[in-house]
Formats: sequence, structure tokens, C-alpha cells
Amino acid sequence: MSTMYERFNTWRHYAIEELNASKGFDSELDKACFDTQQALEFLIKAILLQYGISFDKVHDIVELSGLLEQTDIEFEKKDDLDLLATTITSWEELARYSSGIKTKQDTVRRVMNIIDNLNEAFLKKQEENNPE
Repeated sequence: MSTMYERFNTWRHYAIEELNASKGFDSELDKACFDTQQALEFLIKAILLQYGISFDKVHDIVELSGLLEQTDIEFEKKDDLDLLATTITSWEELARYSSGIKTKQDTVRRVMNIIDNLNEAFLKKQEENNPE
């Protein structure tokens, strides 16, 4: 797998740790939101690179997820991703440059479910396209 995919796995690991450690404290949840956004961004970019789809150097989940339509990957949580993409995009900036992110643990867990669902679909498609 690509370096971008390795980055995804690292950020996914960070996000899970931060989410589990947060116990409802805003400061911990801010970090979980940022890490979750980064994990999703790197996963989408890894998929796009695997399919040879070029993209601008952006953190915009709306823009990046729109490019997934150029792939043959289908995943159950696509509607959830479309619904939450703007919120997820805002986490990158809010976590770094504001006084905090107003969200709930359930929302972050929902995004983690989207990430896991997309990753499973991607890995399944990789197996189909590269049988051994």
C-alpha cells in the first residue's frame, strides 16, 4: 500500500485513542475530531492515488469525496459521508485555529464508522482487482 494509506492508518489509530480517552471532555474531543478528519482525508487520497485520480492539495472532504465517484468503489455509508462532509471538513480548521469544536462523541463515532466502511470497501475492491 501507499505512503498515503500508511498515513491513514496512523491517523485512524490516533483518532481511536483520542476518542476512547475523551470521556466527553471537549479538549480531548477536539483532538479526536482533528485526527478523524485527517484519517478520512488520507484514506480518500490513498484511494484516489490508487485509481490514478488527481486532486488539488486540499483538506476539503466535500471536494475529495466527490472525486470518489470516479472510482468503482461502492460503500454503504456514502450518504452519511455526503451528509457530514462539510462538518468533517470544518474539524481540521476548528481544531487548529479556534477555541473548540462543538460536537458529540456519537458524531465522531459515526464518522469513524464511515471511515471503516469505506476502508473495507476499498480493500475488498483491491482484492477483486488483484487476485492472487
